Amino acid sequence: MSCKQVRSVVDGLRYDTQSQINYVILDVANKEDQELAQELGILGFPRICTIDADGATVLGRHAGPIDVDTLTQIIAGAVEPNS
Repeated sequence: MSCKQVRSVVDGLRYDTQSQINYVILDVANKEDQELAQELGILGFPRICTIDADGATVLGRHAGPIDVDTLTQIIAGAVEPNS
């Protein structure tokens, strides 16, 4: 699954969940995005990372292909980490 395909899964859920979670999409062609990815320990793409509200603590990572159900679980875990 390519980054473009993962992006379509993310975009499909984004509208319904944007009031619960902020989305940041990194573009590997952008030098600033590359630097942020490196700071967060993102080594390959496509990758989904959930970051705490402090902007620095990585709560979870998912590498590679993703489906709607898995992304929904990741979002739920980030929004309510104790559930």
